[in-house]
Amino acid sequence: MNKEVRTVSYLLHPPLLDEAGFASALRWYAEGFSQRSKINVELELPEDFGRLPQGWEIAIFRTVQECLTNIHRYSGKPMARIRLARSDSQLCLEVQDKGIGIPPEKTARSNRCWYSGN
Repeated sequence: MNKEVRTVSYLLHPPLLDEAGFASALRWYAEGFSQRSKINVELELPEDFGRLPQGWEIAIFRTVQECLTNIHRYSGKPMARIRLARSDSQLCLEVQDKGIGIPPEKTARSNRCWYSGN
């Protein structure tokens, strides 16, 4: 039981997120997820992505984790793609698979970009 709690805690907020930053932690997680789930994860992340405020890094990391979990549960396809892009005032996250999908009327209402207010 203690080992399971430590594993879940480690996966929810890996020390690498604080030590090496979001980009390194996301690469690590995507590779591990691929090995565990047998789903090929293609990660598109600029080399110079840099750091984000800590709360943003945790929230976006958890969002990606939840997206990949949903792909594993519901997609039925062995492929996922994660794209992250960043500008001075905007961060865009896109997570895709080739599964049956969500009805278009539901996805049209979602916004994948966060704004810093600048």
